[in-house]
Amino acid sequence: MKVRQISLLLFFVSVFSVSFAQRGIDGPKTVAAANTIVNDYTALTANAVVGSTSLTVTLNTLNTGNLFGAGNSLAAGDLIMIIQMQGASIGGTPNEWPIGSGIFQGWPNDLTWGIINNYNNCGHYEFAQVASVSGTTIINIDCGLTYGYTATGKVQVIRVPRYSSLTIPATFSIVAPAWSGTTGGVVAIEVNGNTVNNAVGGINVTAKGFRGGALINNPSGTNTGGGQFANSDYHEGAEKGEGVVGYQANYNTYAGRYCMGEAGNAGGGGTNHNAGGGGGSNAGSLVGYDGFGIPDISTPSWAAAWELESVGFSTHTSPGGGRGGYTWSASPSTNRDATLVAPGNALWGGDNRRNRGGLGGHNLDYTTGRLFLGGGGGAGEMDNSFGGTGGIGGGLVYLINYGSVSGTGSILANGGAGGNTTGSGIDGAGGAGGAGTVVLNAVGTITGISINANGGTGGNQTVANSPVPPPYSEAEGPGGGGGGGYIAVSNGAPAQTATGGANGTTNSNMLTEFPANGATKGAVGLTGQVITRVDTISALGVTICAGTAATLTASLNGSIPATINWYASQTGGAVLATGTTYTTPILAVTTTYYVGFCPGTYRIPVIVTIGPISAPTVGTITQPTCSVATGSVILNGLPAAGTWTINPGAITGTGTSTTLSGLSAATYNYTVTNASGCLSPASANVVITAAPGTPTAPTVGTITQPTCSVATGSVILNGLPAAGTWTINPGAITGTGTSTTLS
Repeated sequence: MKVRQISLLLFFVSVFSVSFAQRGIDGPKTVAAANTIVNDYTALTANAVVGSTSLTVTLNTLNTGNLFGAGNSLAAGDLIMIIQMQGASIGGTPNEWPIGSGIFQGWPNDLTWGIINNYNNCGHYEFAQVASVSGTTIINIDCGLTYGYTATGKVQVIRVPRYSSLTIPATFSIVAPAWSGTTGGVVAIEVNGNTVNNAVGGINVTAKGFRGGALINNPSGTNTGGGQFANSDYHEGAEKGEGVVGYQANYNTYAGRYCMGEAGNAGGGGTNHNAGGGGGSNAGSLVGYDGFGIPDISTPSWAAAWELESVGFSTHTSPGGGRGGYTWSASPSTNRDATLVAPGNALWGGDNRRNRGGLGGHNLDYTTGRLFLGGGGGAGEMDNSFGGTGGIGGGLVYLINYGSVSGTGSILANGGAGGNTTGSGIDGAGGAGGAGTVVLNAVGTITGISINANGGTGGNQTVANSPVPPPYSEAEGPGGGGGGGYIAVSNGAPAQTATGGANGTTNSNMLTEFPANGATKGAVGLTGQVITRVDTISALGVTICAGTAATLTASLNGSIPATINWYASQTGGAVLATGTTYTTPILAVTTTYYVGFCPGTYRIPVIVTIGPISAPTVGTITQPTCSVATGSVILNGLPAAGTWTINPGAITGTGTSTTLSGLSAATYNYTVTNASGCLSPASANVVITAAPGTPTAPTVGTITQPTCSVATGSVILNGLPAAGTWTINPGAITGTGTSTTLS
């Protein structure tokens, strides 16, 4: 089958450095003690319909014992798991005796009793991010509920830690509080990075699931009809275990709290007189159930004893929990041989060792994506206050991991053992609990660890035997074994077991040749199941020009239908738009938006960057020559990438300097365009002045002419620069200084 994960895993790809919203907000976790509790629990107190974004609970602080830090009560951005534990309905005739119809091994019974005819909302679950809390009882969530939940079906709202990493050293462990009938039994954790588990039972919910049938004494032993599937009279049989249908008060509505019939995945109680309880169950085959379990023939001679019950029974198989053992037998003068004398024969004495043990629980249907706890075992029937209680079912582990899961440790969700008899032991023993459920949903690899969801062992009858040789002691029914559990992983092949539990035995010296005495084993559960999930969402940040709008795009990878939503805030707030694209308003500053999807558990940031941020500053020029404006212009305030333009002249370039030539002395301006094509909001000037040292026009020269025939004498030239040369034409007479003698 495939489990649908409603907690959708996201992955953000961007050219910008961003955080992953609320994932990891509880920081790294290194477990520092055994039996550490990391979740907090409350109960739904009003029905919640599909699409609702508000939950009404007993108390919304969800910080009992400051599990999340002193004063850190539930708030926006935190993660919760919602799961309905019970509420399945069954068919069958109430108070069967003498109303029941049909013949079952010689006694009237309605064989449909205890079969689930509607799961209703039982087993529905999802993860949700908190949008806000209100008062003391209201939790508002980001996305509307995928499923409906019925408050009377025992709906838990569980606060889930959001660790950045998780390390479980050897000898330490994470556990759940035992299921109380209202809350508990579940470990749920989100890890943003890697999980390393090096502890045996590093996460352990063994015997934290549905409760076993409670003991009730029937001292009169007056009603010995036995064999009924359901009755409201405890004189007829012991209590059934707890399961998806409910427990004691729930069974009262069916007038069937007692006797051998199973109730969903709960084992039936042993019937009068002193039969053993049936084992609870969880997952496995849904075909071929009859509640009789799997006979143990590991010792070849035992097959003969099973065949006396019915031909071919030694090789019989039934999915689910194992059956409880036979009723009271007492032959004080003769030790009967169970491989030769059939159950129900009057030679056994007492209650004739009849086949009246509690039936094993039904397996549950996981094909629709529901999750369940292991069913409780039925109690052993007693009239001397020495009986065994029903075993407790296994709990549930759900790990969401965005990194890898590794280590040498294990995760355990085994069923609890059925209760052994006490004192002199002359009563029925309890059926075992069915195994629990483990789901590992990791983006990275899952390696090294092992996962066990095995059914519990049926309770033993430990009778105080009389001395041997005779008189011989009596014998009563041991408990049936629990059925195997459910294990699903997202990838990899970690070691997994979901075996059925062994039946209990009796130590009576009457039955040394057949210690099972009618109790059978539980059947195997389901391992290696596949998780179907949406696990990535991608969205790229963009850079735009000031005064424009951006179009953002997100893509969702996976097979579960979901709606992409855009927000202005990391938590809470209204949905800005839905769909794969979102066009922002016109923006003047860099802005962060958030995208997520429903159903989903967090949002990722998407940054819209505005650039360039400022106008260029004034340019400068180095002018090494004169008369013609040419030289190196140094431009300031340029971005790392982009182009500039100098006007007039439309001179363009890149970088921070250029050599200009042929420009007249003037004031020029330049503007900058960045890599995204955004124009600077203003321009800056480059001023080119006349070349330094440009000579002025000479003034009129004068001459001293001492003779007349030939022009010769001293010429005095005016207006010469302090340094430079002069030329007199025609004749190309050159010189320096302010005078010369011509001849």
